[in-house]
Amino acid sequence: MSAVWKESMLMGIYGDVGSGKTALEVRIAKFSNPNIPIRTNFDLKLKNASSIEPYELLTLEDGTLVCIDEFYTWAESRISPSKLNRFISYFLAFQQRKRRLDIVHTSQLRSSIDVRFRLMEKYTILGKSRDLPTSDFKFKITNGKQIKNFTISYNEMSKVFPLYETQEIVMPLDIKELSADMLFFNPQKLNIEIDRIVNILKKQDIPSNAKINHTLVKDLMLRIGEPFTLEPYVYVRLKTLMENN
Repeated sequence: MSAVWKESMLMGIYGDVGSGKTALEVRIAKFSNPNIPIRTNFDLKLKNASSIEPYELLTLEDGTLVCIDEFYTWAESRISPSKLNRFISYFLAFQQRKRRLDIVHTSQLRSSIDVRFRLMEKYTILGKSRDLPTSDFKFKITNGKQIKNFTISYNEMSKVFPLYETQEIVMPLDIKELSADMLFFNPQKLNIEIDRIVNILKKQDIPSNAKINHTLVKDLMLRIGEPFTLEPYVYVRLKTLMENN
């Protein structure tokens, strides 16, 4: 991509599930300069591709191609609402300053994207719904002045399918917290989940003279990747067990 575009480029690709927006994004990556780094939030099987987290968006090297699937689902789950707007402002300003920093992002609904993103898009692509799984992929592309239609045959587009997981879902990082919140509607399952976490924590290397407090329990839960939502209940149960042994 950077070998083609002469300046930094922000491209948005939109469409329903199955319209080919992620496949097109992968195709762009596949046919970009193989010597440039590609950073993605999904598993892309290219030698020059690696994963990225939001904080890295502000420190990327020149010439990087960034491919983000479902940008706002990804960003909103990793950045607090109070900081997201500031982050987007910094990111867009950074993208403008950098030369040859290309960003391709996808979303089902263009209305869900920050208006600043939409205004700064150099190219906007809309994928059309397809009647059959093997139908060709049809798109509209605009630079804000002209609109053009283009089609990529199913046979041609299918060549990029092995490069990524076509059914991969971009899950928010706080999915465990959300799932834990749901447990409060089912006390029986909540009790089982607390017991499960406590049993795992008991096997951790906790000094015999350690004081069981909230800070320690949070640290232990962080180490094993468990949601802090349940920490107060885990704390009480673990403290009781440890003090009675």
